Amino acid sequence: WQRLAKRSTPMAGVALFHSLGPLAMGLALCGRLRRLKQRHTIHAAASASSALLPPKISKQHFAPVAPGVRIHYAQCLPPQGKDEIGTIILLHGFPDYHGSWWKQMLALATAGYRVVAPDLRGYGLSSRPLGVESYSEAAVVGDVAALAKHVCGPKKLSLLVGHDWGAFVAWATVAKFPQLSERLAILNVPHPVRFAEGLETGQQLRKSWYVFAFQVPMLPERLFELFDFALLRRVLETDPDAQLSREVIKEHVDSFASNPGAMRAAINYYRAVLRGFWPCVPQRGILGAAQQLLRGNSPTALDTEAPDRVIKIPVQVIWGRRDRYLGLELAEPPRALVPNLRP
Repeated sequence: WQRLAKRSTPMAGVALFHSLGPLAMGLALCGRLRRLKQRHTIHAAASASSALLPPKISKQHFAPVAPGVRIHYAQCLPPQGKDEIGTIILLHGFPDYHGSWWKQMLALATAGYRVVAPDLRGYGLSSRPLGVESYSEAAVVGDVAALAKHVCGPKKLSLLVGHDWGAFVAWATVAKFPQLSERLAILNVPHPVRFAEGLETGQQLRKSWYVFAFQVPMLPERLFELFDFALLRRVLETDPDAQLSREVIKEHVDSFASNPGAMRAAINYYRAVLRGFWPCVPQRGILGAAQQLLRGNSPTALDTEAPDRVIKIPVQVIWGRRDRYLGLELAEPPRALVPNLRP
């Protein structure tokens, strides 16, 4: 450009500048727009890729939790590029398995959480130790605490969630291990003290008839297993509120049919409660009488402080009003034991 200016007269140089200036500016502007477009395209492609690649559930994970016992769990991580903000463990109920949480796992992972859903001891691919005492509060709560340490290391869980039997386990877990989780969410199971109070009424006693029926040795699990788990399938199909698809029902049935002994293990949780192996449940009224009758002279290491442990972390209780097995009057836990209850 300098050589060209020296060869030209001043007026020629000015004329050349005026003629080429707009062209140069236009070329520079086009180049800038092209670069901006490329960056926008890359950003848009990354956004589209993120939108098209939702979090995936990986199902083959195992955590050693006790000598000879390991817990199977599924895991869902946040989408690629999204920061992980914490870990949530979801505990299923009866007669379920970890797959009950798949939709919730995807939603929570999309929000940025690492989500872990185990098969409780005895269920699915988790270990199935023999004997009713293997499904005691100490054993099952110990499993959850060990699993939390396995997936979180020294950090706390952001949230522990439980439904049905999983909720019962969650109540007992945070009571015994107050530093395990920052928060607790309970779905449709009362605090153990409130449950014991409920069984002192005829209304709740009628709703909980199956708890006592499950105390019969061997028969309940055999009935569930007859004719390719026809009774289990019927229970899942006829629930008017669940409205489960055929595929989901098949997955639930398969989780028991493909794991011999899983149904017996699941029912052993109920047997363990009425034999005094869940000290978080007060031994009084009909529960106390049933525990005395079923336990007989068998020694049980009871934790007398368990029913009175205060849960200080924030607790959210979510309750379905049409629950056929637990009355709405049981939803609110004792305020003295759960002072940080969220509305």
